Amino acid sequence: MSWEQYDRPVVVPDEAAIARYWGDLRARMKATYAAPRATTWGTAEGTGWHPWVDDHPETVAFGTTPEEVDDEVALLSGRVKTAWSRPKVFFDGIGPERTVGDIALVLGRDGRPALAVTVDAVSVARFGDVTEEYAEAEALGDFTLADWRAVTNARFAAETGLELRDDDLLYLLRISVV
Repeated sequence: MSWEQYDRPVVVPDEAAIARYWGDLRARMKATYAAPRATTWGTAEGTGWHPWVDDHPETVAFGTTPEEVDDEVALLSGRVKTAWSRPKVFFDGIGPERTVGDIALVLGRDGRPALAVTVDAVSVARFGDVTEEYAEAEALGDFTLADWRAVTNARFAAETGLELRDDDLLYLLRISVV
């Protein structure tokens, strides 16, 4: 299985709006951070996206319905949501989708960037070993571990037709708004 087989976009990216947003964000970041001495950003060997890269980073939409997309953007904007998980099976054969330092543009339901997030930490855990603290940070449902498990499993089932088992591995990302 690979990510491409199961990723069903909820929103259609607005490429013109994404380019404008990335241009503005790059300018702000360049004004804040010193240029790197050498960069492999954006390559298979690189560690992610960087403001000196011309192409915009990957775009993501959180949620499986337009309403969920709106809710997730609001939680990210309010810095309530500080974590994101995806089943490892989506990335088998292609490696983790994100690494520390990566930037992703989060799209709203209209396909325009709502905000940008950066990956602060990446770990792998079994579905059955995810903690209450992590579930609260991911801010799904009522923020409890039981509800996190139910919502995560429902989203996975909606995307794949499969259910997560306690032994299934997940990538657990800690994220923050740029």
